[in-house]
Amino acid sequence: MSLFKLREWWSTKCGVNEEFDKGSLCIGNVDNERPPNSSQDNYLDKIVVGSLSGMLRIYKPQKNTFYPTDLLLEKQLEAPILQVEIGKFIPNSRDNALGVLMPKKFAVYTIVKQASESFVSSNDQDPNSMEGYTLHLYYEHALQRLSYNFCYGPFGGAFGKDYICIQSFDGQLSFFEQDHFTFQRFLSTSLVPGPLTYSKSMDSFVTFNSSMEVEAYKYQMLAASSGSNQKENTNGKKVKANWTVNVGEEVYDILVGRYSQYLSAGQSEILVIGERTLFSIKENGELMTQMRFDYFPSAVDLYKPSSDPTERQNLILGTHNKTIMIYSDPKLAWAAGCNSSPVSIRVANFNGIKGMVVSLDEEGNLALNYLGTGAISNSVPTLENKDIDYERLEEETKRLQQIIRKTKRNQKDEANESLVIRAQIPTSVDPESFSTGTENKRVTIKLYIGFTGDECQLENITINMSVEKPFYVIAPTTYISVLNAGSQRTPYVLPITVFGGNECTPKTLEASVSAIYHDPLTGQPRVSNCSFLLPFGLCGDIVPAKKVTTHKITLETNKSPIPIATLFEDLIPQGDTETENLVSENILTFQYANGKDATLLVSKNAGRYRIQSANFETMYLLAKETTRRLKACNVALQSDDKSPIKIESTENLPFYPYFDIIDEHFKNRLGLQIYYEQLDKLAAQFRTIQRRLMVRYKDKNPTSINSLDILFEKTYDDILTLTKKIEKTQTNLKELSQNLSCATLLMHLLMKLNLSLEDKEMEVLQNHWVSDVHDESPGWEELVDFGLGQLLSTVLTKNPKDKTLQQEIEMITDTTRLKKRVALVFDKLHTYKLVPGSEEKSEKKK
Repeated sequence: MSLFKLREWWSTKCGVNEEFDKGSLCIGNVDNERPPNSSQDNYLDKIVVGSLSGMLRIYKPQKNTFYPTDLLLEKQLEAPILQVEIGKFIPNSRDNALGVLMPKKFAVYTIVKQASESFVSSNDQDPNSMEGYTLHLYYEHALQRLSYNFCYGPFGGAFGKDYICIQSFDGQLSFFEQDHFTFQRFLSTSLVPGPLTYSKSMDSFVTFNSSMEVEAYKYQMLAASSGSNQKENTNGKKVKANWTVNVGEEVYDILVGRYSQYLSAGQSEILVIGERTLFSIKENGELMTQMRFDYFPSAVDLYKPSSDPTERQNLILGTHNKTIMIYSDPKLAWAAGCNSSPVSIRVANFNGIKGMVVSLDEEGNLALNYLGTGAISNSVPTLENKDIDYERLEEETKRLQQIIRKTKRNQKDEANESLVIRAQIPTSVDPESFSTGTENKRVTIKLYIGFTGDECQLENITINMSVEKPFYVIAPTTYISVLNAGSQRTPYVLPITVFGGNECTPKTLEASVSAIYHDPLTGQPRVSNCSFLLPFGLCGDIVPAKKVTTHKITLETNKSPIPIATLFEDLIPQGDTETENLVSENILTFQYANGKDATLLVSKNAGRYRIQSANFETMYLLAKETTRRLKACNVALQSDDKSPIKIESTENLPFYPYFDIIDEHFKNRLGLQIYYEQLDKLAAQFRTIQRRLMVRYKDKNPTSINSLDILFEKTYDDILTLTKKIEKTQTNLKELSQNLSCATLLMHLLMKLNLSLEDKEMEVLQNHWVSDVHDESPGWEELVDFGLGQLLSTVLTKNPKDKTLQQEIEMITDTTRLKKRVALVFDKLHTYKLVPGSEEKSEKKK
């Protein structure tokens, strides 16, 4: 089925900053206009729209363009409008009236048409003069409970009049015989309100309960029931449904009509529109057919394709994919695209055109559309033989060439028009972090945002701030409504505060800002990015030197040693003599916010820097920051030696501490998986005991429960104990995942310094030996084991194999093969290059 585009015939914007729901639209002859002849009875319909802000509007489209005269009435009510319907609500009258449901009130209005005053005499009255409409309140019902929706119809076989049934948020059904109250009943199965509709042929109400069941209640049964009028009172007899059908998913709407092919003459059915399924239910509660959707419906309605009352109806569906589907059971008859997702949709006749699709979206765009193509407005003109005017053609050619050159020039200029983001990062954290003594330090970053295009305005700019754990931003998303463009304009200054957390060891100081906006010329979405580093002092503080150490690495350089006070001068506040004394001996111990620390020692004679710590993973960030600052200081000092600084690590790689972290992480993953399996068994046992106890309690001749209650309590206690273990293991696994990520990054850094790997080679290695650790399936161990296996079988061997990638990566049983592959990749990198086409390395001495 091809997807066509709906042709717009009439449209208008109902309101600004108003919201609408699916009950905000109805169509009918609300003002009881009398047709000149009976054949025009279908063309007197009006569109009634009510918004959640309380605005009521009535439209009567006249031509294919909206005119102010199409708005017949606009009235601001005192409460939000939940639903509007047109019916015979006036006592002792066959005229139509408008029923409006508000949260605490139901009102019935009549629409009266009055001719406006004219400045001409009555004898010269213009027949096309504007006529005004007024809204008169006929009666209203004050509701004791918060209402949700309502339905209407000839309840109990009433003739020529419509009764009203209002559903509240707590499941109460209130019945009104037009202007007076009759009775109310509570539905015992209602936890949250659902769709409610009335079937005239069944004289029943069909609704949806919180157990995902569609149920029907007879009106006579509800009226004659002795059920309690108070939900809290349990003395009354509960109202029972006539029949119940379990549909197993949330229901969007319920319709009553003639849609399916199996219906005979005079029969009707109940259509239940779920989230992803269309159910067809007979009047006796038998589920007949169901059809699966490939989309989520947003609006639905049944309509007759012709005036024949015995003909089956078509189903029209609006979707969240901005499409409209028309079904004629069981086929999809038509599919069309629209500009927005409708919240309410109807099919009506206007101005002599049959089958107009009336749609209303949540932003208040009301439109009349039709399917197909428009008629030819004029005929093709006949060509006349005329002499060719070469001078006029030459002038037109020059004019078109000027337009083409101007367009190309604008396209070149457009490439230079972009949103520029510049970040001003302070070298240290905010002074308030020290003065207040709070746990979490913070730093305020100023973003300067400007647009380099012509003099114009950018609207609705979204700024997103992204940082890694444990850093966080309270409001990561910020919106800028208007930004003045132009190179001479003052940029927009946006301060953003980043806080340092203490939940884990940080693995990076990188942060990024992205701005999403629309190009003012083309309207196309565009993105601008800006990346920067957070201050190192946001991670923790300098503490007295600690001698307890387990792991250590050494960085060697070809330059003279740089004092620690010069390398990390931003960590020493001005005038803080205590911190200056801590780094005076070229020893710096940095403690992170989570309590872990790492120590940096600088050699006095040679350019060697040792990093040591009791925790392997905490050395990475200090080592990474040290290498970065060494390169920056070498450029800033501008010594006589112009050669670039060279940083190496000649020691053996610390595989065993790294493998211990891998084993600990994998052990927690296996333990968590075992806990999940035990929880599944206990849950199954718990449900089985529940079912057996329910059978014993419901039995008319009860027997002994045989200590099932003791087993029930014991199983419940075991489930609680196991869930606490799972929560503790999950918390430990998050911390271990962060530690493994930091340790992997440290191994990458040491391998690069040890083997002098190029940036392209490091990119290939990091793509196969990932540092981003996640605990989903497949886990980190499976991904790295598979990635390193691919490296060893392709670029790190003399005879590459054309190995096909597996479809699924299963969980490994142990980490022995993974650890062997990590060590083997390091050995192979002494000989082979990771980038194809490069010359092979000469084997180094180990």
